[in-house]
Amino acid sequence: MSVWQDPKTKRWMYKFEFQKKRYKKEGFRTQKEALLAEAERRTQVNAPSLGLKELEEPPSDYLEETILKYLNYCKKRKMRTNTIRQKYFVLSNFVKSIGDKPVELIRKSDIEAYLELRIDSGKSTFNRDLRDIRAMFNWYYGREGIFHNPANDIEKIGEDVELRYVPPFSDIKAVKLVATRDEVDFLETIFYAGLRRIEAIRLLWSRDVDFGSRTLISWTRKRKNGTLTPKPKAMTKILYMALKNRYERRNRLDDRVFQFSVEYLNDMMKCLCEKAGVQHFGLHALRHLGASILLSENVPLPAVQEYLGHERITTTNTYAHTLPSSVARAVEILDNVGEG
Repeated sequence: MSVWQDPKTKRWMYKFEFQKKRYKKEGFRTQKEALLAEAERRTQVNAPSLGLKELEEPPSDYLEETILKYLNYCKKRKMRTNTIRQKYFVLSNFVKSIGDKPVELIRKSDIEAYLELRIDSGKSTFNRDLRDIRAMFNWYYGREGIFHNPANDIEKIGEDVELRYVPPFSDIKAVKLVATRDEVDFLETIFYAGLRRIEAIRLLWSRDVDFGSRTLISWTRKRKNGTLTPKPKAMTKILYMALKNRYERRNRLDDRVFQFSVEYLNDMMKCLCEKAGVQHFGLHALRHLGASILLSENVPLPAVQEYLGHERITTTNTYAHTLPSSVARAVEILDNVGEG
């Protein structure tokens, strides 16, 4: 029998041989689907004997199954956990909206219908969902190399540019005054080295901190291939002193510079801002503040790009906006806070 059901997956498959060449396809939900697919494939491979060019076999994966395979691919590429979670959120909503169906039957109109439901949540939501759906289809059809991505014909919509919130220095000082010593060290590392929080969490004493050359190495996956990339960072005077003191009181059984969990950091700034009685701002605001100070002091944009670790200079350019007049003394003020 050329069609049978896999006892483990409960999915149907077909398998046959034609002119000493084997053909197989699995993943069908019903026996009828497998039989129809087998008949179609037999017609395709028999085309040369009829004087026709052999036709390529279209994929038969269903959307829900394809999404799971794609997310597994993302995990193997070592994409960030939050990135994978976001993709799962978008793609699971997508399949709930249009229903589970063979991927090759999904049309541009299906994607547009879903995006129309999402636009009420904002233009950025529309564009983000389109990006994730397009990426999934690019991955799927890229394996075959013969199909057109239905999401490629949908254009992003213009987004209103919003200025990022930069807290006043008095708020930053207030937060540091109520923070623990470990928390202050973390905040200063984020600010003076321009690190993302995940990069600060990855720091190891033995691998990344060199007091002799006053440099530290940050590791990031903000690249297309998803691999960790090392980037040297020069230490400022305050950062050097903060890390030097931290090193002297370190836990010798733990090579990590910081022992904070992601869950702890998710709540840390909210708690500190509430305790200090200031408007909430996140850790990313410290990176933004550092970049804004450099730009206000006429530091060339490529140097600021290096400080932030951005792949594209256009991303860095979003930080360039007008700051309060007191920014000229920013470094001096933050130095005094750190030494106090």
